[in-house]
Amino acid sequence: MTGYTTDPGELRAAAALLTTVSDGVAAARLDPALSSRLGPGRLGAVAAAFTADSQDDLAATADTLAGGAELLTAAHRAYTDTDDEAAAAITRLGER
Repeated sequence: MTGYTTDPGELRAAAALLTTVSDGVAAARLDPALSSRLGPGRLGAVAAAFTADSQDDLAATADTLAGGAELLTAAHRAYTDTDDEAAAAITRLGER
């Protein structure tokens, strides 16, 4: 035994949490129209560029969180499938 244990239910719960957070981050919108109100000169253009970059970063973060949720869901499935297969194998041995 390795001493490590995994609770598939916790994997599923963590995946659900990451999905919720990912959805929230994906829904965040920065209003580029506000950039023009920040002040004179180049300040508005700089703020607009920053806003666009930040929106891209939010989208990338949402994608990363969603990917993490998918990995946790796959791990949950793998653990439960392995447990089910082991239980079935033990049951078959008991039927001999």
